[in-house]
Amino acid sequence: MSGGREYVSAAAPSPLSAGGDGSGSPDMSKLIAGICLVILTYTSCLVTIVLLWRKRMQIRQEQDQESYTDARGSRDLFHHENSGDMERRLERYTFLQLHKATQGFHLKNKLGQGGFGEVYKGVLEKEGIVAIKQLMRAPNRPQQGAEFINEVSMISFVQHKNLVRLLGFCAEGENRLLVYEFMENNSLSKILLGGRLFVDWSDRFKICVGVARGLAYLHEESTIKMIHRDIKAGNVLLDRDLNPKISDFGLAKLMEAGCSHLSTGVVGTCGYVAPEYLFTSQLTEKADVYAFGILALEIVSGRPNMNLELPDEEIFLLDRRSQAWTLFEGGRLLSLVDTRLVISCAAAEVERVVMVALHCTQASPSARPSMSSVVGMLLGNLTVTTEVVKPGFIRDLRNSQRRLCTSNTSVLRVCPSS
Repeated sequence: MSGGREYVSAAAPSPLSAGGDGSGSPDMSKLIAGICLVILTYTSCLVTIVLLWRKRMQIRQEQDQESYTDARGSRDLFHHENSGDMERRLERYTFLQLHKATQGFHLKNKLGQGGFGEVYKGVLEKEGIVAIKQLMRAPNRPQQGAEFINEVSMISFVQHKNLVRLLGFCAEGENRLLVYEFMENNSLSKILLGGRLFVDWSDRFKICVGVARGLAYLHEESTIKMIHRDIKAGNVLLDRDLNPKISDFGLAKLMEAGCSHLSTGVVGTCGYVAPEYLFTSQLTEKADVYAFGILALEIVSGRPNMNLELPDEEIFLLDRRSQAWTLFEGGRLLSLVDTRLVISCAAAEVERVVMVALHCTQASPSARPSMSSVVGMLLGNLTVTTEVVKPGFIRDLRNSQRRLCTSNTSVLRVCPSS
């Protein structure tokens, strides 16, 4: 038995024999070393990921900048008598700059919302107060930075006193924003049709002429010809002195890349869409002429083109064109005029505007005048003939537009199918 005890005693190590001086354990040292290795590996991976991400973002920015430079270089392909004005450089903003300028796109800074996105009031250090449009993201095909920048560059070529001036843009990640000059009196729809401000006839006539001049420039005078496709009161902005400027020109083309999932060929707003465009997707500049005619009737009458609270036959302002025809035959066109207006000194001018609107809203596109002719007729430089055709398509057009317009939105953002 003593031998057994000696064997056990000999086999059992002394508590001090393993650790030497009792300062630590080899297992603990290995554990600490393993933890340090894991931390080091994790940190290295994290640093590598961050560096790769930064490199990728740098490459993307360089590509976008290269595309922007190429787009600017393409200006040499165009000629214009005011080419010096076209050489101004568009400012490129970061999303952080515009986010800060609008206080995080705060609701109190929201100026409005349209078919292409939301507009916010912002304050930038150099430009002061601006309007910032945050474009909707295309659901199926988000636009690439180069594509967006090239299109924005094209839009920047188009400059006229009756078009809202584009100051710059942001193309960062999936964010697409445009920065415009700020218009103190917001849109014609809010000022005139929304009842925020009474507008006398002299200012209404100035607005009609200004919008007509802006469209004539887009159709016939600009280096890059454009069809707006969404002329309406909400896209006519007014400055401090109620001078009109057309906004959103070029955006229909800019945004249509993301609309390929829709089947019809209409981009516009209910009540303003020309019949040939609505029924057959046939698009010419005469679609803008038609929309201008509706807008002119809105300006004269002081009511929006669509009001669901009115009786069935008067929901659309276009129906009043039938009434206008009766009044025209009876020589009583002034009955269409906003009852708040005092027009005793401008009755002939008012009648001329209504007659121009009748010409612009003819059923046949070929019967509608060009916008340069519209300007001439409004100013009295061209004769406004009484040779207009009695409208026979209004009932069908109204029913078609009602089916489209009584849904959740009045904006038809549907693009040509591929």
